[in-house]
Amino acid sequence: MLDYLRIYSDAVRALLPAGEQPRAMGSFLLAYGENRVERTPEQIQALLDRMPGPVRREYERLLAGRPPEQSALDRIITPALKPLAWLDSLSAGPPGEIGGVAISGHVGSIAASFAELGKPGQSQYYLVTTHRLLILHQDSGNQFSLVLALPRAAVARAAREGTFLQRGRVLIEFIDFSRIAVNTAMFTTSRAEALAAALAGR
Repeated sequence: MLDYLRIYSDAVRALLPAGEQPRAMGSFLLAYGENRVERTPEQIQALLDRMPGPVRREYERLLAGRPPEQSALDRIITPALKPLAWLDSLSAGPPGEIGGVAISGHVGSIAASFAELGKPGQSQYYLVTTHRLLILHQDSGNQFSLVLALPRAAVARAAREGTFLQRGRVLIEFIDFSRIAVNTAMFTTSRAEALAAALAGR
């Protein structure tokens, strides 16, 4: 297991004030699972605005409670395919069935601040210190900048709760009853245990 605190010791300590000590560090990646974060009307509209025209119109139709449009070809093909529906059971289920809930919270919750973080390719790290939980971004020059900072007291509970291909999954529950799940490794658990212990102050 890579010791990120040793590898990036100087860069990390440069971000911390006197008296604050690092406890655990690793790549920050939200676990695979269902997203249950509530969105404001403005956020929903921004998502719709980024969709291609036909897809956006279909979503707007569904949000308004109207049935989806069906072409003449669809009306012929769909009934013919119904006898094959059992094949769906052989494929992977939705994220919530496989990985559980990855992030959950109301508008303005602590978890909601993580909604756009922890995605593949973002080059982000978590850093747990004696005082805080930090999310850092690493640039191409291996320098870190602060993305998000929370007092460690905002964490109500942290524990490893592994799922399929996410044995290193850590569930973090916050004091406002929102929560996120972080995947530290597919098969190993040592980094997950270290993260949970650091958040618990152990």
